[in-house]
Amino acid sequence: MLPDHRPERKPQYHLPPFWVSEHAVFFVTIKCQERGRNQLANHSIAEALIAGWQHYQSQGDCCVRALVVMPDHLHLMLSFSWEPGKGMPKLIENWKRFTGRKCGITWQRGFFDHRIRNEEDHDQKWHYIVQNPFHAGLVTESEPWPYLWINTYV
Repeated sequence: MLPDHRPERKPQYHLPPFWVSEHAVFFVTIKCQERGRNQLANHSIAEALIAGWQHYQSQGDCCVRALVVMPDHLHLMLSFSWEPGKGMPKLIENWKRFTGRKCGITWQRGFFDHRIRNEEDHDQKWHYIVQNPFHAGLVTESEPWPYLWINTYV
């Protein structure tokens, strides 16, 4: 057997550069540690995950535009507060800790984020979130996915 020669992963700090607008919108993916098993797409768990983000939004920590809960991960489109001690890394860390304890979920370390740079980028990520359950074969095109939340106030 050959030795494993994969490059060492460098930590991502998820801190936007100083020149990024405080109203920047991000596409974020958060994954369960155990992939391939439905841990999230049931009513009580999905409701708790969405309620957690709604709580942070009501506190002014973020503004969630869209969120889809998939069986072993979720995607969000949101912006974050830029107040000291808040922001993307801290908020996601706190949310993962809370939902992990409340729902018994073991999350992967870290998360993936992508800053939305223009309207085309926004539209691509928006459609990705909305269409993800269909493309994953979880629903037909005419069926609504019950674990999709769109903020109609944004």
